[in-house]
Amino acid sequence: AFPYDNYISAGLRRPFFAPVLESYAASTEPLERYYVRTLDSQRRAGLEIVYGLDKGLVPPVGGLQAITRSPIVFEYLYKNFEIVNSEEHADGHYILRPRRQPRDAAMETMRFSILQQVVDSGTLKLKAPSTCGLVQLEIRIGYTKNPRIFRPSGMELKITNSNQFVWQGFVRPLAPDEAFVTYISPLPPRTFHKVFGEGPVQSMEWDKVEYHASTADLLGSPATRIDITAIRCVDPAKFVKAEG
Repeated sequence: AFPYDNYISAGLRRPFFAPVLESYAASTEPLERYYVRTLDSQRRAGLEIVYGLDKGLVPPVGGLQAITRSPIVFEYLYKNFEIVNSEEHADGHYILRPRRQPRDAAMETMRFSILQQVVDSGTLKLKAPSTCGLVQLEIRIGYTKNPRIFRPSGMELKITNSNQFVWQGFVRPLAPDEAFVTYISPLPPRTFHKVFGEGPVQSMEWDKVEYHASTADLLGSPATRIDITAIRCVDPAKFVKAEG
């Protein structure tokens, strides 16, 4: 089960496939790649995955979406699996099956201007409003206090459309003081499963990204510099403007 709810596999008496039971335990790049290698070996034997959505009953670990926390695992699932049925399920669980051919995802660079920026916060304005529901971010987060000794904090993001709230979330550094790539989705959790289909997926329009460093406790290392170097939309043709 990804990213939570392994009790489903236990209840059905199905074997666990991964070297870590739940994806949020794959908290580093080497662990994510180890997870993916094991998953890939099982996929060839006809593996199906129960995908459990980020939801209130099991709040996102650290406030992060699963795709933000485990981007390498998500990339693998998105490329190699598809949803069996995209109709909404009341329990928020969906079956993903292996694709016959890997998904050839289109990546569209989202051009933006900088409205306001200091070292640890800023506001970015898209050149054109977008309905993108699956966003890839390229980021570098720097620290003054050693992030290998002190727990590195991340950043908070807010997405708006003409100053109307659309989405808010968090990003933690996958590689402190180094550039890294991760994903966010402004889609409502109940509809995120539809990205594993062929679309269309209704999504709210947005045009602005605001970000700032998260607070850190005494044992934490606050971000002292944040650079968002690229924003990309994954499979932009899949997303259409939400009605109403």
